[in-house]
Amino acid sequence: MHYRPSPLTNQLGERVLREDKQTAPASEWPTAAATTGRLKSQRVELITRCTELARFLRGVNESNWANWFDARVTEIRLGQAEGIDNLLGGFVGLGNIGDVFLCPEAGHSITARDETAMNEQFLLMLSKVSAVALDVQTLLGGPVRDRAAAMAPC
Repeated sequence: MHYRPSPLTNQLGERVLREDKQTAPASEWPTAAATTGRLKSQRVELITRCTELARFLRGVNESNWANWFDARVTEIRLGQAEGIDNLLGGFVGLGNIGDVFLCPEAGHSITARDETAMNEQFLLMLSKVSAVALDVQTLLGGPVRDRAAAMAPC
């Protein structure tokens, strides 16, 4: 029987249990360098995408959410363990970022003609941020608050 390594391996490549409670053979464990390298590149991508999203939101006069994304970028850049959880928390619940609809009536600096295109661009940017954030959270071992060792500052 061939076993795949768990996507929730720790940063040292140590043996971990997969969801099916089977252990991957040592030959299939990811190396610490590979895992750490992927985590770092995904964190850099996440910071970049969040910064672009904040710039986009500021450009349409949605400064509240732009400032919120800037704060999450700062948390992630400083290596604060809760940064990823806080970022993903903005995507759930009443009043989440997904509830925002860009339109002139809400005070956004767009025209009615551009409303559809701007909202499509906004949702695409949101989905990319969410996907990368979920990937980083998985690389860190899931939504736990005690992973400060894996979140070294960028």
